[in-house]
Amino acid sequence: YQDNQTGMVFHIVQGEREMAQDNRSLARFTLKDLPKLSKGMAKVEVCFEVNEEGILNVSATELTTQIKTNIDIQTSFGLSQEKVQDMLNAAIDHAQADVYKKRLAETKIEAKKLIEAIEPLVVEMNASSPQEWLECYHRLEQSILGDDYSTIQELTELLEKLIEPLMQQRLDSTLQNMVRGKTLDELKSLCQK
Repeated sequence: YQDNQTGMVFHIVQGEREMAQDNRSLARFTLKDLPKLSKGMAKVEVCFEVNEEGILNVSATELTTQIKTNIDIQTSFGLSQEKVQDMLNAAIDHAQADVYKKRLAETKIEAKKLIEAIEPLVVEMNASSPQEWLECYHRLEQSILGDDYSTIQELTELLEKLIEPLMQQRLDSTLQNMVRGKTLDELKSLCQK
C-alpha cells in the first residue's frame, strides 16, 4: 500500500455483499515485521482452512521472508438458516447498488494511484503555467472526494492521456543520459542487468 510499510491488517468477513463493510465481521489480525519494501512489492499469501470442528484458520505469509501469522476463528454462534437467507436476500436486494459502490471504490483507488505517481511533477511545475494536465490533475483530486464514478473515470483517463507525452519525454531524457558517453559493450552490459 505504501513504501516501507512493515505490517498489514487483515479483516475477515462473512457474507455475500460486494463491500466488506456490508458483511459480518469475524476477526482482524496483523502481519507484522515485514521487510521495508517499495509500495506493491510485498507478496503475501493468505490461506483459509476449516477443520472438522468448523473452526476457521486464516494464515498470512509474506513469501520472501516467510514471516507468518495466523488466527483461529471460532464464532460463538452459528448462522441460522433464516439468517443465511436474510444475508442472501440482502445481497440480491442491494446487488446493483453494491456493484456501483465497488466500481466506485476501485476507480477511486486507481485515480489515487495516478495522482500519487505524478505528484512529483506537480511539485516541479510552476503552478501558474497553463498546463492542461495540471488543471485536470486538480479536478481529479477534487472529484475523488465525491461519488460520481463517471467523472472520476473520465478524468483519470484524460489525465493519463494528457500526461503521457510528458512522461515519455522524461523517460527519453533519462535513457539518453544513461547511454551518453557509453561504449557499445557498456550498453550491452546495462541491458543484461
